[in-house]
Amino acid sequence: MQQSYNDLVQAHPNKTVLVAGHGLAIRLLVGALEQWSHAKILATDMPNCGLTLIEQRGDTPTIRYVGRDIVGEQLAYDAEKV
Repeated sequence: MQQSYNDLVQAHPNKTVLVAGHGLAIRLLVGALEQWSHAKILATDMPNCGLTLIEQRGDTPTIRYVGRDIVGEQLAYDAEKV
């Protein structure tokens, strides 16, 4: 999963890329990038059709939010509140 992310970053530098995936796969990617524990990865709830925003600047990924509920506007993880 993380290798696929790295491949996308290299193939599309400074571009916006949309990736669709299952909640657990997205949580695993975010967990790898943020060095989350397995417990935190599994405890982070993701609504159906939740949005996750990862910004990549150079070699540094920044997780802006994980699992934004586009209907109820609730976030599973909000970097601004940590």
